[in-house]
Amino acid sequence: MYLRLCYWRTLNRLDDVLGGMDLTARQFLILKALEENGPCNARSLCTMLSVTPADVTGLSTRLEHKRFVRRVRSMEDRRRVILEITDTGRKALDHAGRKRDKLVDSLISSMPASDFRTLLRGLEQMLEALGYPVRAGKPSDPAMLSGTPAPAGESQRPSRGAPTPSAEPARAAR
Repeated sequence: MYLRLCYWRTLNRLDDVLGGMDLTARQFLILKALEENGPCNARSLCTMLSVTPADVTGLSTRLEHKRFVRRVRSMEDRRRVILEITDTGRKALDHAGRKRDKLVDSLISSMPASDFRTLLRGLEQMLEALGYPVRAGKPSDPAMLSGTPAPAGESQRPSRGAPTPSAEPARAAR
């Protein structure tokens, strides 16, 4: 219950912080997923972000109107549409990411350091229990954002830009 409550309250606060950018927290999450995972289809975004296809369609349509993403037809299967972040989207994501980092820093700074370390250890244990290996304070499963745990016993490198509990505790709490 507390994780869900923290997640939604943080998204609401992020909406407030990003309000002047004409970007919502959920749009930010789509841009972040595309930046970290590369171009992908709507179904993959649904899985990564635990949202419905209708959510992804609406959010990506608004992002496309802002020229933050573009839809591209797959060369292998013309019926398949891939979403990719644009240069404009990367710039917006970078700016929004700095605002998000300040928000997270303000939330973390309100906690005593020992409580924060305890929170991180607890979140790492939860990730391990869910099948997402954590090594040296960082998720070691590049599929972490895809929602698919690594097969047991497989050692994998962190993906580029993978969220780490120490760098993004609010994301780790999701």
